[in-house]
Formats: sequence, structure tokens, C-alpha cells
Amino acid sequence: MYLSFELYGSMGGVLSRAEFCRCLVVAEAQVDAATFGRVRRDFFEVGDADELAYIGKLRVLVFELVGICLLTGGRQVVGESSDGLSLTFANEKSGEFALRRSGLIADMLRGAVDLSGVPLLYVGVTTPALRATPPREGN
Repeated sequence: MYLSFELYGSMGGVLSRAEFCRCLVVAEAQVDAATFGRVRRDFFEVGDADELAYIGKLRVLVFELVGICLLTGGRQVVGESSDGLSLTFANEKSGEFALRRSGLIADMLRGAVDLSGVPLLYVGVTTPALRATPPREGN
């Protein structure tokens, strides 16, 4: 879990535990997709998440993503009336929502690296090179 309910509350979060858990699943899935699972792998490799250099940025990012989920059911708010009774949502069909979420993730995790020294947002291959299979005799 990238952000505990207790820490979420101490950061000013107002969701009930049930709402938080539902939104946390969405937020963690967004982080995992953007980082190709590098954050989740790092969490399993260290015993204490506080040892991760990027943990502060990650917790703020997840807090923000949970908030977006709460307000919009997963849709991004792009405008609000002064009386607070009217919200304008990003047009998901145009990709506006994805761009805003991606921008938030990129801003918060830019420059952060995983335990192997690979940038969290690196989109290339980071697995060890596959060994070439020797040709079979007679082929």
C-alpha cells in the first residue's frame, strides 16, 4: 500500500476508510501503469517504504490521485463555479483527463529512480538481456 489510511488522514484527507480504499486502488493502478510496476517492485524489495528516496513525492502524488477519484468518480475536475454547486469535468473522450493525470504523475515523479537506478518513468526495457539461444545442430 503506497499510502496508509492513517497517513492519509494526517495529510488532511477526509474520506471514510471504505471510500479511501476504493480510491486507493485506482490511484495505485495509475502509478503502477505509469512506472511499469517499478514502484510496486521497490515496495516488495525494501522492508520499510520510508527508505525509498522518492517516498515523500509518491505519497503526495497518491494523495492527489485519491482526491481526484473522490471528487469525480475518476473524472478530472477542470472548472468549478464560485458557489461550489457546479463542476465542469475534463472530456475523457478527447484524452484531456489522461493528459492531466499523466502531467501530475510526470511532475511528481520526474527525476525519481528505482532501487536499480532506473528512472521510475523510463519507458524502455529494464530487464536483463535475454541470452541468445545457441543454434541447434543440424539446422
